[in-house]
Amino acid sequence: MGGGGSCVATRCPHLVDPLGDGALTDEVVMCPWHAYEFNVKTGKGITIPEMEVECYETKVAEKEVSVWIEETL
Repeated sequence: MGGGGSCVATRCPHLVDPLGDGALTDEVVMCPWHAYEFNVKTGKGITIPEMEVECYETKVAEKEVSVWIEETL
């Protein structure tokens, strides 16, 4: 079984809050500190559209998940 998807950075761009501790509902994760919401497939801000989180492409093969993180200098 294989597939793909996306994942987002674990920190909310607002005050670097722990986004990974937030509630996930469908495609939306909510920051537990200030309730900012982000689409986990695109990284786009829902609460504040100008605020985005890093979004990474993933691939699932067998029991392994790979994440592509593009390095910027």
